[in-house]
Amino acid sequence: MSAKILIYAVDDEQSIRELYSCALENADFAVSCFSDADGLFAALRDRIPDIILLDIMLDGRDGYQILAALRRDVRYAAVPVIMVSAKGSELDKVKGLNLGADDYLSKPIDILEVEKVLK
Repeated sequence: MSAKILIYAVDDEQSIRELYSCALENADFAVSCFSDADGLFAALRDRIPDIILLDIMLDGRDGYQILAALRRDVRYAAVPVIMVSAKGSELDKVKGLNLGADDYLSKPIDILEVEKVLK
């Protein structure tokens, strides 16, 4: 039996983190959720995920800053990052993709769409 795909999800909204955990674990993914950059980077020291779901508007370092830091670090540069944000303008999407995001989904999220992108 193969190991489950490990997803790290970063979002400052508790309800979104709970949605990720519940829905994605039911879809047979392993999920760890974090409210900020500090939690994400602490977890990355222990284990590198298969995919990162990353909100933009966060307290402290925002998603763009986190993405830039991930892409600068050779340990994490190849980890696929999907931006998930309420900032849905074309400019926001282009900025995220130019910084190295692999995809960009706008909130409100459709969890079935997220599952489809992850598979």
